Amino acid sequence: MKKLEEDRKLVMKYIQDGQLDISRIDDCISVDTRETFLRWIAQANLTVSKSRRTEYGQAFRLIKQEGSHTLKCEDGKLVMPKYIFQFED
Repeated sequence: MKKLEEDRKLVMKYIQDGQLDISRIDDCISVDTRETFLRWIAQANLTVSKSRRTEYGQAFRLIKQEGSHTLKCEDGKLVMPKYIFQFED
């Protein structure tokens, strides 16, 4: 439970005004945070609506933008499409 709460806090700090824009992350993120983002992207991409709910209970819609972004991670760099997680109230 403690680990889940720590992971939640790390991820939540990137949410601004109801959205998480991958292209705005310039920090070096943890492996766990990267895996969380990739899990959300994969799960949302499996649905027609590109919508999903996080393990923390928040509903979001995945929006893919033009271009790519290099996400700096503890274990290297990940070049990926620019995504925005639009969270619902």
